[in-house]
Amino acid sequence: VAHDADLSSVYNVGEWDKEAGELPVLKAQKCMGGIDAINGRPATSNIKVGRGLSATGWLASSLEDATVPDATYLVLTDESGKRSFVKGAVAARPDVAKAYNKPTLARAGYSIAIDTIGLQGAYVLQLAMKTAGHIEICPEYSISATLNDQVK
Repeated sequence: VAHDADLSSVYNVGEWDKEAGELPVLKAQKCMGGIDAINGRPATSNIKVGRGLSATGWLASSLEDATVPDATYLVLTDESGKRSFVKGAVAARPDVAKAYNKPTLARAGYSIAIDTIGLQGAYVLQLAMKTAGHIEICPEYSISATLNDQVK
């Protein structure tokens, strides 16, 4: 793939979700799940990312009720506090359903991918969920990321 190729023509890349940013944004009391991998590697607290960013994992608003969100988002917050939202695709997680003995949690998985061209510098990556017409940002998951800073 050429360096300047459009990643959306190579990968199933998501889109920035402008509508999510227009909804009320709250801090979630508690989220269950997490970010299992960033760009195919175990998620760590500080990462460097080149042109593409992907994240996989699972998220639920309640294990007791086996409640999965209406949508899961990866939130990128820049140094000025501006948030950008990428909506995830639902990914099957039979392992989560089995671990908690809650069949509904098989739909708790997500897969998110985005082309980060045009973004550069320091960002904070977080998970968020859409429920009842608003966005709740999960306080448990926060990753410092440097985007497109001569990452090879």
